[in-house]
Amino acid sequence: MQEAHVVHTFQRNPEEEIRFFVKEYKGRPYFGLRLWFQPRDGGPYRPTLKGLTLSVEHLSEFRKGLEEITKAAAELPLQTSSKSLQSKHLEKQRNPSHG
Repeated sequence: MQEAHVVHTFQRNPEEEIRFFVKEYKGRPYFGLRLWFQPRDGGPYRPTLKGLTLSVEHLSEFRKGLEEITKAAAELPLQTSSKSLQSKHLEKQRNPSHG
């Protein structure tokens, strides 16, 4: 198995980062993203089980999904907390005509 080639990384918080990668496995190309964490002892970052790996055949659909989520996120109010989003979602479920 070929080692993953990291193409982009961003810091999620002080202890975690998300890495985008491409790799080949059994002769087939893949892409994905994975959450990495820094151990409390300050050692090098390590991968978690949280992530996604897909065949490059799905790249076009993945890109479409990212474009749609980007549009949807742009419509959200700034500084929205997840609790606020959850309460709005519950309110829409209770009163579907008010949404």
